[in-house]
Amino acid sequence: MLIKPRQLLKLNLKMYLDQMFVRDGCYQNITKGLTAYDGTDISQLACVANSSDLAELGFTTTTGAGKVWQSPFRNWVYESGLVHSYDRGETQKAAPILCSGVYINNVFKPSESTMPWGVAEGWDPTCYPTVDWMNGRVIMSSGLDSGDTVQASYSYGEVSVQIANRRNANLDEYVGNTRYGTNTDFYGAISYPSGRFQPTPVVFIQISAQNFEQYELGNRSFVDMNQVDFHCYSRSSTVLDNILDTIRLQNRRALKMIDFNVAPIPLSGFLGQRSPDYVLYSILQNNVVVHPSGYSSLYADAQFEDMSVASDSFSDFEYGHVTATVRTEIIVPDNVLGTSTLGYNYWS
Repeated sequence: MLIKPRQLLKLNLKMYLDQMFVRDGCYQNITKGLTAYDGTDISQLACVANSSDLAELGFTTTTGAGKVWQSPFRNWVYESGLVHSYDRGETQKAAPILCSGVYINNVFKPSESTMPWGVAEGWDPTCYPTVDWMNGRVIMSSGLDSGDTVQASYSYGEVSVQIANRRNANLDEYVGNTRYGTNTDFYGAISYPSGRFQPTPVVFIQISAQNFEQYELGNRSFVDMNQVDFHCYSRSSTVLDNILDTIRLQNRRALKMIDFNVAPIPLSGFLGQRSPDYVLYSILQNNVVVHPSGYSSLYADAQFEDMSVASDSFSDFEYGHVTATVRTEIIVPDNVLGTSTLGYNYWS
């Protein structure tokens, strides 16, 4: 199915905010052997006996035994080249760590057979991990013993960005995405938040209204005006304030919208793995051609306008939302066949 402008806008906003939060330093690096205040090894993954969301792949307590290894954190950082943009006396954080494999009883097993520098040292085609970046876990190609020690180095994003309206978001059961402090959600055990459990803090993207403006005769742009609501939940008012500021300060910012009919969606599939054809979001915005058809990776220019903020509370959470108008200028068909020589055909 062709992905049309409404969904493309949501996907681009999600990826844009994911990057902005990382650049704001909203991530944590977990290195092999890192311990919490109580001596717990945070880098150690827990064997999940039965993960219900993998049932469609035929995983049961028997066929999936020793294959699913879960970290305490979802939302692993998967894009390279992002660094903490620091200012005003801040100390720059080390760049995010991209997981490239796991340590099984202190023996490294890479997740890919080749790395940028050549053949991956320690590659084992009979036993290798697939990284599920969205859910913060690895899926082994063959089962391990539940008593094995499995560790990983990675970074996780502290703010999750999702696509959902507020009504559906209010049906979620929220848990804290941390092992620090006296967090009753995860304290003392690694628990995989399946079903409608949603780690916080989280931002939900909702398009609540759309209308059109006139065509621009000079560049043949079709102008689409979108009212976008960013629903934000956090247990901390300080964290919520920072999230709201990160979003609202994008006012008047312009961004290039990526056409994911042409460019590969970075994370997809049951395992939330990275596409083998994955291209950095920042590179895609430079108008590169990544499709055999010769189409550009861009489909529109967008700009944030008229940002406003309101805050409230929901259950035992701090809640706030940013409302914005996102103006997108989409290139329209420019020949009699109804297609565009400058972009994709959205009008079929």
